[in-house]
Amino acid sequence: TDLYVLGRYKEALTCLEEALKVNPQFTEAWINRALVLWCLGSYEEALTCCDKALEINYDDTRAWICKGTNLLSLRKADEAIICFDNALKINPDSVFAWHNKGVAFLELGEYEKALQCFDEALKRDPNLAKTWFCKAETLNELGRYDDVGYCAYRAAILDPTLSDRVGIAPSNQIER
Repeated sequence: TDLYVLGRYKEALTCLEEALKVNPQFTEAWINRALVLWCLGSYEEALTCCDKALEINYDDTRAWICKGTNLLSLRKADEAIICFDNALKINPDSVFAWHNKGVAFLELGEYEKALQCFDEALKRDPNLAKTWFCKAETLNELGRYDDVGYCAYRAAILDPTLSDRVGIAPSNQIER
């Protein structure tokens, strides 16, 4: 996983393939292989890895989230929601499942449902910058402009790299 974190995806794939030769029932290796393939844009191949992980362990939250994320990347939001629901049946406190389910609803234009999912994620972890950003985007779509600013501000404070996207200067760049 160190190679994955460093962005050395081809090397990570080689290591994961070696691990799977030694133990083809290694669920974590299938999931990590899917994550690397997702980073490389090979969503269909990543889905195959997710399915293999789920064959081995149907109750693996990460495998369901990974599968849903790949489906989202393929613009299959309806199918992705089913995966996130499966993850939430296993772990109702999974912030990643709640966040990604919200993204799927946002993509479908089901803004109230998206908002509920983002709120569930933030209830569990209020320090999720991307979730605050998505919540701001959702509130904007709903025309709830009075609430957008606070969410955008929270996103930018938690992750200054989002400040350009939300139109807020990071605090260290504000002229005094």
